[in-house]
Amino acid sequence: MYLSQLKLDPRHRDTRDWLSDCHRLHRAIMLGFGEATSEEARAEFGVLFRVDNAADGEVRVLVQSREAPRWAFETNAVRDASLTKSLDGLEASMVEAARFRFGLRANPTRRIHKRALDGPDRRELDTAGNWRDAGEILEHERTGVARRREAEHGRAGQRVELTREEDRLAWLARRGREQDGFELSVVRLVGGFESAGALVTREVPGTRADPGGRLQGRSPTMDRRLTFATALFEGELQITDAAAFRHAFEAGIGPGKAFGCGLLSLARVT
Repeated sequence: MYLSQLKLDPRHRDTRDWLSDCHRLHRAIMLGFGEATSEEARAEFGVLFRVDNAADGEVRVLVQSREAPRWAFETNAVRDASLTKSLDGLEASMVEAARFRFGLRANPTRRIHKRALDGPDRRELDTAGNWRDAGEILEHERTGVARRREAEHGRAGQRVELTREEDRLAWLARRGREQDGFELSVVRLVGGFESAGALVTREVPGTRADPGGRLQGRSPTMDRRLTFATALFEGELQITDAAAFRHAFEAGIGPGKAFGCGLLSLARVT
């Protein structure tokens, strides 16, 4: 695996076009991997990316891929595309019980199951991310989040975005525990996506995620606007299943991977 960094000129028209349409940015990045621009090609080359707005006003795009890219941009909106490094050493350190600092912009969603719409459902979400009968949850395990059946009538099988902080935290904790081979240790609360140029990071007890921001674009097949609600997570995690964790690292976490979500940035905690 490789990690590349593109430095963009925030005043350039192409940069503004890319940042206002996540599909355009996806297509521009995929040009570094031949002429392929489809979602299938993105998965084939293992391409994930994330836009990071730095405090100095620069816009950086991190790109992770299975092959080293061959950048040839026909625009001076890209100030620097020279930084590409191998992630072999990082992946070799992904062993059980290893701890990492991490950063992740994700698109947390859940599927509405038909069984949740049949009859009364008085379950509540506990701090571990499990739906349990309200009477079984101890006071220190409560989140106050109850099933919201009324708004979901007739939507069984659909995916809905999670907007509450409690739901987003439970989503990440559950993915790590059940699918992606990690446990959360602590997550830092950061500012929203739109104001990322002035982030203030502080450590908070327990687990937190910011309100995130929205990624926008236009579907080339359906000719309609696309909007993704995202959450920005930062903090520390511990690996519980090395094979599952490596797969999550390479494939990305959650939906929206073609539009700037799912890339997991890691730094080993010594």
